[in-house]
Order: sequence, then C-alpha cells, then structure tokens
Amino acid sequence: MGMSYKQAWDLVNQMNEGFDAPVVESHRGGKGGGNAVVTEKGKLVIRRYQALRDQFNQFLETLQDQIDL
Repeated sequence: MGMSYKQAWDLVNQMNEGFDAPVVESHRGGKGGGNAVVTEKGKLVIRRYQALRDQFNQFLETLQDQIDL
C-alpha cells in the first residue's frame, strides 16, 4: 500500500478511536506472531462504506447521463 508498518497501525488506531467500538482488534504474538481481526463493528463499517460507495457511483453515472444529453 505504499506505507510503513507503523503508519498503517497509526491509521488503524485512529479508526479505532473514531468509533464507539474498535473496528480492528490486535493480539500480540509470542513465538508464532500476533494477529489482527476485523471486529463486527468493523465489518458493519465496511458494509456501510461499500453501500455509500455504490450510491455515489450511481450518482456519478446519473450525472454523466445528464451531461451527455
């Protein structure tokens, strides 16, 4: 994605702070390493973002159709 590991985690932390519940939970690892999971809140945020993106794309298509008249 063209960003450092630290920058990516800083963005995750900002997202977690911006919502009423974490969108990503991380677990420190031992020998096998840690992991991160998208929470149910995170999945909801993703679905809502996708719906908004789809609505915006429909709007742009409608606008393009109007311009082409």
